[in-house]
Amino acid sequence: MAARAIRCGRSRRVYLDSSGQPAGLKPDRLPGLSDHYVYVWSFEVAADKADEFRRLYGLNGAWSQLFASADGYIDTQLLEDRGKPGRFMTIDRWESEDAFRAFRSARAQEFQRLDRMGDVMTLSETLVGEFRACH
Repeated sequence: MAARAIRCGRSRRVYLDSSGQPAGLKPDRLPGLSDHYVYVWSFEVAADKADEFRRLYGLNGAWSQLFASADGYIDTQLLEDRGKPGRFMTIDRWESEDAFRAFRSARAQEFQRLDRMGDVMTLSETLVGEFRACH
């Protein structure tokens, strides 16, 4: 059977392969897709701190490295607003909220240290929301 699309929300399409799994995703990293815990933050970053912010929060940054050491961590995406310099968003995905909470508890000191490093770069930091994946 060929890949087929299903709707997620109003217009987002998720493509499924012949086994019914999301196409292009590693099933071993995605058990119980709807159980995933995703949280999104928005940041306003001082102009002179944007490069430093990208290094801290980017793909190989300290945040991603710390998260990667945790069971249940899937990935982080750093987005930069094309129309508003200094505005960034992070999207962090975990297998479950419990996995994230266990990580936060076990690595609280390291988490706080990185959070303080980011505080000196940002003008504001806003939790956009906590989400679950839909399928």
